[in-house]
Amino acid sequence: MNRTGLLPRWLSDAIRRQQRPRRERARRRTTALVLEPIEDRIAPATFAVSNVAGLINAIKTANTNQENNTIQLAATGSYVLSAVDNTANGPNGLPVIATSGHTLSIEGNGATLQRSTNSGTPLFRVLDIAAGSTVELDDLTIADGVEQGSGASARGGGIYSLGTLTLSAVIVEDNLARGSDGTAGSGGNGQDAQGGGIYSGGGVLTLTNHTQVVHNQALGGNGGTGSTGGAGGSGGAGGNGQGGGLFVVGSTLTLTAGTRVSDNTASGGAGGTGGAGGPGGFAGLGDSSGGAGGSGGSGGAGGSGQGGGLYTSNDAVTLTDTTFDANTASGGSGGSGGSGGNGGGLPSNDGIVSGTLGNGGAGGNGGAGGSGQGGGL
Repeated sequence: MNRTGLLPRWLSDAIRRQQRPRRERARRRTTALVLEPIEDRIAPATFAVSNVAGLINAIKTANTNQENNTIQLAATGSYVLSAVDNTANGPNGLPVIATSGHTLSIEGNGATLQRSTNSGTPLFRVLDIAAGSTVELDDLTIADGVEQGSGASARGGGIYSLGTLTLSAVIVEDNLARGSDGTAGSGGNGQDAQGGGIYSGGGVLTLTNHTQVVHNQALGGNGGTGSTGGAGGSGGAGGNGQGGGLFVVGSTLTLTAGTRVSDNTASGGAGGTGGAGGPGGFAGLGDSSGGAGGSGGSGGAGGSGQGGGLYTSNDAVTLTDTTFDANTASGGSGGSGGSGGNGGGLPSNDGIVSGTLGNGGAGGNGGAGGSGQGGGL
């Protein structure tokens, strides 16, 4: 007998609720969080540096942070370099600037960046700019760099650039590129020097806002002396000095807005002296005189001086509101001919040379002097 009806109403309702099939709770909807990349918004870095160590560190950071960067030098500060930092393209006083498509601006605020002129300071240029880099120099002096050697090691006494370089209100002065001398005794040729102030190859070079390139030199190396003995060897040719102020090849060049290029020098190296001829030999049995001396070697030709202010081998050049004055280009002197050797004599029992001497060798011809081409450009 169903006694449910005899139970209190509240208990009957509770039993019925327990006997009902349970419904599954509705699953609460959740929202998945997704991180989406956004564009890089890091602000360009700015470095204020007060000494050479700080400048070196700032350049190294700019080379690696993949950003546009600005280096600010102390107003009218003096940054004197006294050691070689690296030897890429010849010795350099600062790290090579390699910004991988980004721009590095150096705000000089009237400061000077120079190689030390103290005795014992090694030879090096001031700046080296790698291909693909963009560099802007403003209100700065680059001075006293010296690059010496062969190939790239004699290019750009102050600045060597394969990238895009703009100079605004910059002074490039008293820098030197010099080719190495030829080996003495073997008639080695002197090496060429290119771009006493600035060498630009395969990039873009712009000088503007009263930039000055003054008192720089490109000097070809001297030829080595010829070998001696027998017929004397010829002296080596002097190297060419090209672009005392600027040497630009395969680059786009713009000089504008009051730029001045003055008092720069390109000089060819001197030809080497010809080697002296050797002495003639003693006469043999039945000979009436000793042998003839060897002829002296010819002197080497002097190198050419080309483009005292500017040397360029391409047509992509724009010159507006620019002054060239007091630049010089001079060829190197030809080497002297070597002296002829003395003629040989007749030997005697007491070892003293006697009798008729052989003919002395002919002296060598002097080398041709080099040509001077384009005092200004």
